[in-house]
Amino acid sequence: TVHIVSMDIVGPDTTIKSHEAWIKDQTLFRLETESYCIIDDGRHVLTLYKDLGIAHVRDSFTPYWDYTPVVLKVLQDGRSENGLAVTEKSEEQTETTQVYSLEQRGQWTATLWVNRAMNLPMRLTGFRERYPGRAGAFETRFDYEPIERELFVTSVPPGYQELPSVTDQTDEDAPSVIAGVVIDAQG
Repeated sequence: TVHIVSMDIVGPDTTIKSHEAWIKDQTLFRLETESYCIIDDGRHVLTLYKDLGIAHVRDSFTPYWDYTPVVLKVLQDGRSENGLAVTEKSEEQTETTQVYSLEQRGQWTATLWVNRAMNLPMRLTGFRERYPGRAGAFETRFDYEPIERELFVTSVPPGYQELPSVTDQTDEDAPSVIAGVVIDAQG
C-alpha cells in the first residue's frame, strides 16, 4: 500500500503541477491530476477526463503490470535497477533516516530520505531535465497508510459520458470482411 504525492516545479516563473497516485497489492493503481484520473483494478482501466466529463473504460494490462515505483524496487532488492544509480550519503544520515543520492541515466538526480525501521522511502527531491539545458525541480512524498479497495472502483461515475468500448462489441456484430472501392474527387 503506497500513497504518492508528487509535485513538478517548472520555472522560470514557477508553475507547479501536482498529482497523487495510490498503489495497492502492486497491481491496483490510481493516478489523479487536476484534469484526469486513471484507475486500474486489474481487469479494467477507467480514464476520467474531468474537464470534458468523458469516461473511457478499456481492458487492463495487469496481471502483467507491476506498479511498484522503481525507488521501492531498488530498496527491496538492494541493487540498482533500470539505470538508477544509488549512492549512500552517510554524512547526512540520522538514527531514524538513511539518505541516498539517486541518478537515473542523466535524466534526473535526486536526494532520497528513507525510514530506517521500514526501509521505505519517505521523501524524494531533485531535478529532471525538461528540455535540453533546462531542468525542473520535483518533490515526491510517500506514505504507507492502508488504502481501501473502494478507491480502485472502475465504474463510470454519474455525470460522465462513457466513450463506446471496443470490448462491448460481440464477435457477431463485428464484420469479418470489409470490402469496397476508394474513389478520389475525380472518380
